[in-house]
Amino acid sequence: MIIHFKNFYNEANMVTDKELKLMYTRKHAAQSALRFFTDILNVKSTNSCCPCEYTNAEEDALLVKERNKVPVKTMEKMMYYSTWIGIGNCQEKAAICFCSLCTNPLLSDNSVATLACLPNKDHMFIIISDFKMVVGQEIRIRNLCRTTMIVDGWTEDWYFPNLGWYTTLSNALTPFPNPSQLAVRGQIHSFKICKSYVTLS
Repeated sequence: MIIHFKNFYNEANMVTDKELKLMYTRKHAAQSALRFFTDILNVKSTNSCCPCEYTNAEEDALLVKERNKVPVKTMEKMMYYSTWIGIGNCQEKAAICFCSLCTNPLLSDNSVATLACLPNKDHMFIIISDFKMVVGQEIRIRNLCRTTMIVDGWTEDWYFPNLGWYTTLSNALTPFPNPSQLAVRGQIHSFKICKSYVTLS
């Protein structure tokens, strides 16, 4: 038991004040981006991932219909039809988060928002990191630094995947995930870069 407490102490001391400040800044930016889906416009997710409000079969069909109207899916068009009908899958909600995070002045210092997807599964989310990544590159999560954050618009979740749980909990650096959010977190081991953008300075 003494060894465990020593590990907790060492882990807490490994995180510098500068890193904590950066992680808090990213946390506030993520919360601001996700607030769009609840406080500004109600954009439902297409699957059950409580506490998010999610769609029924008729609403899912409406999203497919709107998607089919757009032959070339740009970020702007995805955002437009998703906010217009109030429904979004991971692609649409990731696009909305991406645009919000790219223009958030909180992230103007040493932060890059990256649109990422799982290489062998249909899921899209945002990575906030210290450096720009190459489009098309596949990266393992564990190879990134501990200040790297994932923002998942579909599950309306945000977290630091490489930060130990003691530091995460003691510094309130993630919301407590529900079972659906936890299941999605567990699937993200690596990702492919779709679009990378250095935030405005």
